[in-house]
Amino acid sequence: MERPIHSPINTSTQDLDTPALVVDKDNITANQELFSQAMMKMGKELIPDVSVHGSVGLASIQTGGARDNQIYCSTLQTAEIFREHQFSNLVITLPAPNKESLTRVINLAAISSLNIGISNSTSLDRMIITAEEFHSEINVNLILSNSHEHRGFVLDDKLKTAIQAIGSSNKLKFDGFTIEAKGLDSGMTAKLLNSLNSFMESQKAILPSAYCIYLHGDPLEVEAYSGTTPIKIVNGDYLFSGFYRKKSEVNSCWILSTVMSYPEPGRWYLDCGQKGISIDRGLPSIIDDSPIEIERMSAEHGYVISNGREAALKLGDRIKLTPANYGDAFNLYDFISLSSKGKLVETLKIEARGAFN
Repeated sequence: MERPIHSPINTSTQDLDTPALVVDKDNITANQELFSQAMMKMGKELIPDVSVHGSVGLASIQTGGARDNQIYCSTLQTAEIFREHQFSNLVITLPAPNKESLTRVINLAAISSLNIGISNSTSLDRMIITAEEFHSEINVNLILSNSHEHRGFVLDDKLKTAIQAIGSSNKLKFDGFTIEAKGLDSGMTAKLLNSLNSFMESQKAILPSAYCIYLHGDPLEVEAYSGTTPIKIVNGDYLFSGFYRKKSEVNSCWILSTVMSYPEPGRWYLDCGQKGISIDRGLPSIIDDSPIEIERMSAEHGYVISNGREAALKLGDRIKLTPANYGDAFNLYDFISLSSKGKLVETLKIEARGAFN
């Protein structure tokens, strides 16, 4: 990763040491309010996915400062870090169920309200044994497979057996199902939701009176759902990209870079490469209607070319890059430069950077 130098408060964002991870406070605050209002109108509960950014400061914006609101942490280590900062209602995906990780899950459950997603019968069996051994009460949701390649339960007898096993346990409580809808179109999501609804109708005898569906993805994907089971929307990108993800004009998060070389007409080099933005899921885009585009990236540099229109760039010009994946970019930085009206107003630490199991 790059290690930019901290700048004094009120520094112009254009004068930050680059590459720098910049988040616009005004835009993310507006996105938080608009997204939350949209969820309320749809009758859905929003669960912020704090694993996208790993920042306690941004999580506090998402929860309005409430540390007992439910947040999705993804990994056990991220949840442990957020618990250290007084967040007490945590959702994770169960890591490999070895003795060490299961002991850590039990310890975390002892000091917080913990919900764990489990994707297979072997992990569930080990969790049941461990919870009963340590007399620990934990909420459990079962992760459903959205394709033949995706991990999780399918809607068959194995899922039925898993629900019955949780119901027979003295310590685990069935909280619902998890569906990973990222990458699915709305038709596929609706089909999966309605298939799940039919399954739930056929298994009323073994299901508890209250449970929910955790849907990881866009809230618009549930519009065609005809069931009555409450749906909780797990999402983290909305803070940076707004309600409609494809509206690039939101410009709430970017990597600020600098033109450092102009070797020939129509080609420029930036000081931001793969270590400063990550291209594992695609090249970054350039904010605004720009006459330039990223051609490729090395570890340390970005190579920019003209996209057919005249571009008058000079050495020292600042370029804003939108990452292909926000989570990948945040994981490369120790801190966030929080800006407002073009000025640095706060520096937020990324406490859970690199917090993978």
